[in-house]
Amino acid sequence: FESLSGRLAAQVRPAGFEVSTRQLSFVSAEGLHWPGGNLTLAYTHEQAQTRKPAQGRLEADHLDLEALRDLSLRLPLPVELHQPLQSLQVTGQVESLQLSWQGPWQNPPNYEAQARVQNLSLPAQPVKSGNTVPGWPGLQGARVQLKMNQGGGQIQLDMEHDGAVILPGILEEPSVPIDSLHAQARWQRKDGRWDVPQWSLQLSNPDLQGQWQGQWHASTKADDPGVLDLQGQISQAQANRVHRYLPTVLPTSVRQYVRDAVVKGRYTGVQINIQGELDRLPFAHPKEGEFRFAGRLSGVELDYMPTSLMPRNSLPWPRLHEVSGQLVFDRLSMKLSDASARAGDAKTGMALNAIQAKIANMAEQATLEVSGEQKGPATQVLSLIQKSPIDKYLNSALRDMQATGAVQTRVKLNIPLQAPQNTKVQGTVVLGGNDLRTTPGLPVFEKAQGTI
Repeated sequence: FESLSGRLAAQVRPAGFEVSTRQLSFVSAEGLHWPGGNLTLAYTHEQAQTRKPAQGRLEADHLDLEALRDLSLRLPLPVELHQPLQSLQVTGQVESLQLSWQGPWQNPPNYEAQARVQNLSLPAQPVKSGNTVPGWPGLQGARVQLKMNQGGGQIQLDMEHDGAVILPGILEEPSVPIDSLHAQARWQRKDGRWDVPQWSLQLSNPDLQGQWQGQWHASTKADDPGVLDLQGQISQAQANRVHRYLPTVLPTSVRQYVRDAVVKGRYTGVQINIQGELDRLPFAHPKEGEFRFAGRLSGVELDYMPTSLMPRNSLPWPRLHEVSGQLVFDRLSMKLSDASARAGDAKTGMALNAIQAKIANMAEQATLEVSGEQKGPATQVLSLIQKSPIDKYLNSALRDMQATGAVQTRVKLNIPLQAPQNTKVQGTVVLGGNDLRTTPGLPVFEKAQGTI
């Protein structure tokens, strides 16, 4: 040892032994650093004559998990323990630990454990190659309280600013930053399988604030992720960050479209229901389960045909400003209903009503259908058409048109997200006594009525 301090005590009896340390710290000649902590280990061998099983007790406090891992790797432990320890990069401090067991220490039939850990960081386990099951989540900066035995247990987890939850195989950006998090769960052994009859989660970060609760049941199939029953509510979310929480089971093109199309705004009062076998998520068929997010959009700026989908040097489509309406994700579909917005300029743009937008199937040939109505000055409608790609789709039929008075307009867009060059436009302009000139060389049609 390069340095050694603290107290070490040991007692050996015919029936067993007891070892304890107090404020023991050292630096070995190989550079292994043990920063200190208190530990007591007592063990009694199996008593065959009296038929008493082996039993043990471990008590510890103020243990550094990273140092404990490094020390364990230098001990003559079985290979089945060494291999997982070598790949486990865990950090944190065990404030207190109480563990007792009866039977072989490698696999005791009866045990009880309690622990409190501060600043726990566990790396996420990556998704295995060729496996659709998500990897095991990771934690950063967690405070954990745990109580368990052979029949079940309960856990409480808290995080504050600078914490994170890592969800590999679930989110494209797997690390979710945390401002505050409180979670708790209770589990039990039922019919030979693990079961979580109750769990809850409250989370807040710069993107959203919400709470969730539910149950989880192990699947009867080996290696399946199980069956989830979740209900929750997101009180408020930043609309332009919704894309980073869309699961990777949705096509990349859909997640990228949501990322590019939603510029700003809020998504509030979001009710969430997920129920079914997780390997079937997001449940294309109703009999497989439920996957539904439903909430209210407000103050949203929507670039429904973002530049990432447009040919180079093409005219921009008019953005929608101050979009408000009900947005629902239901399995593989998305629908915006009863919405209103302004097209073009945020303050003086054309007011649109009865806006409907939907993607019937986000997994296969996702196509965005948008429709809306407007009633307002004819000059405003014509200006919007003439300065946008709509002019091209109409073969410039309205490029030189001039009109006075008010008109009623209905428009419908059909946008294949994977082939936006095949976009289709349909629309009608209802004239109600307007003065109209189709081209500069033609006379004015006064008080024209009809539908274009």
